[in-house]
Amino acid sequence: MATVSAKILKHHKKTDGTFNVKICISHKRDRSFIDTEFYVTEKQLKKDRSIRDQFILSCVNKSLDTYRRAICDNDELIGRMTASDIKDFLLKKDKKIDFLNYSDQHIKLLIDNDQEKVRQILKPLKITSSVLSKGKVICRLNKSLSTSWKDLKHS
Repeated sequence: MATVSAKILKHHKKTDGTFNVKICISHKRDRSFIDTEFYVTEKQLKKDRSIRDQFILSCVNKSLDTYRRAICDNDELIGRMTASDIKDFLLKKDKKIDFLNYSDQHIKLLIDNDQEKVRQILKPLKITSSVLSKGKVICRLNKSLSTSWKDLKHS
């Protein structure tokens, strides 16, 4: 199981005397680090390089809790990943996917792979979705979109 913790790397000291607080992802004897927006000085650290400042600690703990929840919610998937893959997964977790852009890329891939029959099925789906979205980005296929789709199909 992957674990996350806050780390201060002494060799990452900036010229102004601050250190970036990093989130360390440990998994299968491998580590990867996520930069945070938090910086601490020597005075805000204990001798073991852990964070002393309670405000910074509470902020970092919120991030750690979010990452731990994502790891627990996706434990089967996480089990097959490397520490670097987990880092990418956690950073892209909240990123929305543009359905129409994705379908364009997928249709181009089908054309490149000479999968014409599948492309012929997907192209009308993409065009219909494009019409129903009225130029807006579709990130989630929801009930109202599928109802509109059904109404358009029957008209």
